Amino acid sequence: MGVEYAHVLKGLGVSFQAVGRSLTSCDAFFEKTGIKAIPGGVEDFLKNHSVSFTHAIVSSNTSYLYSHAVLCIEFGIKTLLVEKPGGINLFEIKNLNQKKNELGGKIFIAYNRRFYSSVESARQIIKEDGGVTSFTFDFTEWPHTIEPLQIPIEEKRNWILRNSSHIFDLVFHLCGNPIELNSKNFKGNLDWTPNSIFIGMGVTENKIPFSYHSNWESAGRWGIELNTKNRKLILRPLEKLQVQENRQIKIELLTVEGETFDTKYKPGLFQQVDKWIREEHENFCDLEEHYIKVKDIYSKIAGFAL
Repeated sequence: MGVEYAHVLKGLGVSFQAVGRSLTSCDAFFEKTGIKAIPGGVEDFLKNHSVSFTHAIVSSNTSYLYSHAVLCIEFGIKTLLVEKPGGINLFEIKNLNQKKNELGGKIFIAYNRRFYSSVESARQIIKEDGGVTSFTFDFTEWPHTIEPLQIPIEEKRNWILRNSSHIFDLVFHLCGNPIELNSKNFKGNLDWTPNSIFIGMGVTENKIPFSYHSNWESAGRWGIELNTKNRKLILRPLEKLQVQENRQIKIELLTVEGETFDTKYKPGLFQQVDKWIREEHENFCDLEEHYIKVKDIYSKIAGFAL
């Protein structure tokens, strides 16, 4: 992700400093970006460099997101964009939020899918049609891509937070948070995470009914379907917007404005970083919001404490 952010910052013409841990990783970063990163880690960099920074993007491995974000706040960097999910578990996310409240500042979780061109077009259509009337979503993950990963076991256990939360964040951002949520979870045969089959239904604060069904031991993929009075909006994959008009069978793929940014850069990243730098925070996931959602919503969908 650090490489992806570097491409975007270069594209925006923004001056920045990259910090890495080892010489090897910094050399690899240079080969991919043409930018020389400073090795030695975040703490060493902050202690030994007199240059003051107002903004920082924390794109460390999941295991270090919390500790590196805390270091930045403690050294006076008050505006942070922290890669999702902001910590390896709810405990770290809670502590990071408390540290932010103690020392002041603004921390946003980098859910870049909020900034897809397809999502922006969906927002516009939803507004034109008078809002969403119902929706459904699928956050099926693929165990065969997760199990070989050389990452801490807690990251695999909490994969629903580490990765699936992209879908939760996006769909509830568009439709409001649940005020009713009835979930049912099943253990399945995966030994690295408590549950693997998830079904549920509820109603959001905007009085929109919804349902979901995800089976990590069967076929499937991420997807969201949003119903309005005039249309069904299909985000599957999320980068593309398909539309089915009311009383029609045909489903059409829309060409959406801003799609060039999502092909030249990692989708959603250019618009996200540009708006973050400009402090246009309307569609961002604030850390406080994220903490409450993980505690009250995501853990319930998961069926276990994240």
